[in-house]
Amino acid sequence: MPPSPPRYFLDTEGKTYLTEVAVIDDHGRCVYEAFAEDSRKHQYKPLHTICCELAERLNGSTVVCHYAEHDREILKRSFQRAGISFPDVRFVCTMQLARGVFPTGLTTGPNSTSKWQHSSTSHFSYSLQHLSHAFQLRVDGKRFVDAYAHSANYDAAFTRALYHFLIHQQGERRMMDTLKTIPNPFSSSRVDDPFQQHPDLDNIYSEQFQGLLSALDELAHDPNQQSRGAVVIGEPGSGKTHLMMRLARTKLQSNPLFYVRQPNNPENVLYHTYARVIESLFEPIPNTPYTQLQRFFGNCFLQILRARPEAADTERGSKIISTLEQNSLSLFQRQAGKDSKQYYDEWKFILTHVSRYWAERYSTAGHAVNVLKAFVRYCGYLDNERRGLARRYFTAHQLDKDELAKVGLEDWSEDIDREGFALEAMTVLGRLSILDEPLILVFDQLEGLSNKPAILARFADAVKDILSYVPNSLVIFNLFPDRWQQFQSLFDESVLGRIAQVQVRLDHPDREHVAAILDYKAQQANLSFNDIFDRHEQNDIVQQTSIRAALNRAAAYYRHKSQGAPLTFADTPIPKADSPTAVTSTAQTGNLEQRVAKLEHTLAALAQALTGNATFVTTTSNMPANNLVNNPVNNPVSNSEAELEIDLADFDPVMQMLEDEIDSRRERLETRYDQAQIIDDEDDLGKLTTLAEAYAEMRPIHLNNVRLGKSKVPANLLIQVNNQPARAIGFLYADSGAFTARIKNFNKLVIHHPDIHFTLLRDQREKAISGKVGVQEIDKLSNAKNGTFRLFDKTDRVNFELAYGLLVDVQNRDLDASEEDVLKAIEQHMGDWWLLECFR
Repeated sequence: MPPSPPRYFLDTEGKTYLTEVAVIDDHGRCVYEAFAEDSRKHQYKPLHTICCELAERLNGSTVVCHYAEHDREILKRSFQRAGISFPDVRFVCTMQLARGVFPTGLTTGPNSTSKWQHSSTSHFSYSLQHLSHAFQLRVDGKRFVDAYAHSANYDAAFTRALYHFLIHQQGERRMMDTLKTIPNPFSSSRVDDPFQQHPDLDNIYSEQFQGLLSALDELAHDPNQQSRGAVVIGEPGSGKTHLMMRLARTKLQSNPLFYVRQPNNPENVLYHTYARVIESLFEPIPNTPYTQLQRFFGNCFLQILRARPEAADTERGSKIISTLEQNSLSLFQRQAGKDSKQYYDEWKFILTHVSRYWAERYSTAGHAVNVLKAFVRYCGYLDNERRGLARRYFTAHQLDKDELAKVGLEDWSEDIDREGFALEAMTVLGRLSILDEPLILVFDQLEGLSNKPAILARFADAVKDILSYVPNSLVIFNLFPDRWQQFQSLFDESVLGRIAQVQVRLDHPDREHVAAILDYKAQQANLSFNDIFDRHEQNDIVQQTSIRAALNRAAAYYRHKSQGAPLTFADTPIPKADSPTAVTSTAQTGNLEQRVAKLEHTLAALAQALTGNATFVTTTSNMPANNLVNNPVNNPVSNSEAELEIDLADFDPVMQMLEDEIDSRRERLETRYDQAQIIDDEDDLGKLTTLAEAYAEMRPIHLNNVRLGKSKVPANLLIQVNNQPARAIGFLYADSGAFTARIKNFNKLVIHHPDIHFTLLRDQREKAISGKVGVQEIDKLSNAKNGTFRLFDKTDRVNFELAYGLLVDVQNRDLDASEEDVLKAIEQHMGDWWLLECFR
């Protein structure tokens, strides 16, 4: 391609012929300046000489002038007078360019489509002087001074500054038009769990990832199948959960991966872990039509049948083995041409041999064999009722005698509690995995345990139990560096040695890697990081303290460009009036130029808060400062400091971030509401306790539990706010006999404590209570003066999970906000929710 013609910025002085001319190149250097005889300057040149030198310099170039028609006419008349041929020049007019970019003027408004608009063009001038003031243009760091105007060199320099500013604005407009049609590719800055799908750049943390794969491979070849740990250490937002997502993508086809969020109740840490394991088993494997549970048990059944000649050498056994070898998923579907008797005979055959394998290998003691049978029956049942009963059994729900008889299982509740059941069930999965591939157990979001010593101590015990009794498992802990130091004090040397066999540290990537991540994100929307953001924005984004912070900053810039959203960042809020950097301190610090610059920045932020439009200020000559101008003719620094203090105090970018977060989370929670989940009353009690403890930091609230001797009562929390009547909130999700026994005890508490209002909650997705006695007890509670039975409906559940999730993310430093900020946002969005009344 031929080289682009040179570009020059030119200004002339003179009414009819040249008296003064200056030419500045694209780098801001003055490459030619001359004065004619009529200029009355001592160092002047003949007009003929000036025209010859200009023709040599400008021929074949692009010349940018302000009001180019006037400069072109002056030059043409001067060349004609000097008898010199006019050079081949292409003129560009910054006045016309300004009219095109800002056709309606420069004042901002709430319905503006650009940063600068004006409602009355008759009072607006497009002169270089006016535009330079309006756009706060600078040359060599200094603004336009009216007294220096009409000097060719001075005006040419500001013409260059104006041209680059307008070209930048043109590019911004074109990019904004493009971005309006494309969803924000940077909006998903956090991986909530490893089963999500986010863009992933493999060369980021590639060595650390290989370390985890190596640990998994070593475990697979360990003849003792002894479980071991791996610690992934990184600051908030460094990508720990993202790395688990990469592990899931890579290994889900072969290894079961279980994701466990932070436990919240010291009474059920093992069950909480097991419940998350079961939920993970029902996660689909990417690019396949089946779940982890189906893949895992299909492979295990195949290995068991192969290993037993009593099964493999039979006609039925060989057919089942052949079916599993071709497609393990087909076993979970009733095939065409196969009647129900044939289908159930096959599953009865599988159940028989799986049970015998377990008895021969591990004995029939305990309830492990019944847990295994429940899994087999769940896989084989077509009847939804029996399938549901089998699922409830292996998720540690108590079934009555009739229900147990329907699925051929034995009651476990008389021998062990749910914690013991959970450990036995996880042991079953670990032992089965020896036939397949090692399990991957990921503990994440553990930072909130630092201020919960009872849960943390129980968690340490649970980890010891898992490492001791659940074989063939790689147990991964995602931790902050300081939390890892705390964890090391909880374990003895023998356990600590197994937990820390592999230590992976995620240091902050360098700027080039962060830019690569951002560009990769942008490419998912057929965009480019360099095209979307200018150099100033790019530098601001990549210098953030974590990958997540960089993505959040990029998302904010993108929203600003595509939607005109305010350019605010939760980590750099506008100074408040009582802040050392607030507007009231600017008059006492710095020289005049610094004080004016600070006041400009504050005015821009104020205008942003009031109008919903954003500005940025820069002092480089290549990137002129932008500012909102309510009246371009007047000095924009006109607001009083008192007015600024009031408005700035009302503006809070953290709350704006939380509002956006609440909207997006509510949508996700409502979408997931009907998906299969394990709903646990002890887990919900932990969530309620987390919410109550956050409120207790803001106001005097006393928390306790209501008990009835050694009798079992629903999981509950007693809440006392100041001198108001106390309220006890209980959760009861048990079925049949267990429900009836516990609600009876709850009703006794209602009678014994007339000064307390009791509310018993049951998730509406749980099986409805149909037993005569159970229904009667519900009626008794509902008719009591100090009692309420309430179904926890979809609105309750979404609000509950939303509030809890925000608080946990603050504890885990996944949100740049405080618990007080979260509670304020919760009050704004769900202030009429009945549960919040308990804390007022």
